[in-house]
Amino acid sequence: MKTLIACTIFILLFNVTSRAQTDSIVLNKFYHTWIIPERGHKGKSGILYEIKDSAVMVSNSPWEEDYHKNNIDVTKMDIRNIKEIRVRRQGQGFSVLVGGLSGMVVGTLISAYYIDYLKKSMHTLEFAFGGALLGIIPFIVSTGTGFGVGAAFSQKIKIPIRGSQDNFDKNKIRLNEYALKGNAMSVLFNGKSFSKFRDTVVDFDGHVYNTLVLGGQIWMAENLKTKHYRDGSIISDVTSDYYGNNTRYSWLAVNSERNLCPLGWHVPTLTEWTSLFNSLGGEESAGRRLEEGFSTTGAIGQWWSSTAMDSTRAQTFYLNNASFGVMFSGVSKSSGLSVRCMRDNQR
Repeated sequence: MKTLIACTIFILLFNVTSRAQTDSIVLNKFYHTWIIPERGHKGKSGILYEIKDSAVMVSNSPWEEDYHKNNIDVTKMDIRNIKEIRVRRQGQGFSVLVGGLSGMVVGTLISAYYIDYLKKSMHTLEFAFGGALLGIIPFIVSTGTGFGVGAAFSQKIKIPIRGSQDNFDKNKIRLNEYALKGNAMSVLFNGKSFSKFRDTVVDFDGHVYNTLVLGGQIWMAENLKTKHYRDGSIISDVTSDYYGNNTRYSWLAVNSERNLCPLGWHVPTLTEWTSLFNSLGGEESAGRRLEEGFSTTGAIGQWWSSTAMDSTRAQTFYLNNASFGVMFSGVSKSSGLSVRCMRDNQR
């Protein structure tokens, strides 16, 4: 009779465990995430959906069919507001329960047989004072082991961010391993290109600029057009082409303490321009990619950096895909050139 009960319990337990394992395999790429915010910001939880250069995308559905039907909502959380990310495979919390119950069942069976053995091999009085307690030890050990194994399988993986672009970049590849729509290749050179960012930025004159993300940097998708500094004062040395499409500034405006770019943005340094080109595979291949994704006016353009070359010249970036691609050159600070703003790296 005991053998029959033991076999029945084992079969039922095996069916429950197998079903849980099947569910986990189906949802193998689904990782639940808990985004722990910096102080003063709201946290977020859901399915880790996609990793952007400056944001973590979280979806609201744990069901695979919702993704096939595109029946999901995806929200974004800016990495500047994130302190830490915790991820765990979807459904793994259930493994704690399964592990504990499995341990209890196995422990019950072992203890039942052990108690029966002790009862037959020990004196009645001896068994009454110690045998019964001794017999439940397998139950306690097995149950504890089951819960422990389940907890180990369901452990959250902690990835520190702490509002820093540098920390985020270091952990981006690791995060992409858990993202449903992982973009692991985008952190390598192969196939790397600009991604449109949902955020926009507005200058003092009310011009609205779309933004682009690449290599941990966020850039304006268009050249700066404002006729006023950030503080509202008029820029005296500013010109435009015939159609007013390309506003040009002298380097004196670029270097002004009144700030040419909107709050939270700046004119990139030579190092930051170089970092952009390196993300695109170097100066030789960057030109064509810039023309395709950087909203350049035709195949030729020239932009200021905020880096001075000497007392009369400053470093510029020149694009000419018709001949040699990308080149850095020193230009007189009084010349009028385009400006492209880059978002400050806030930590």
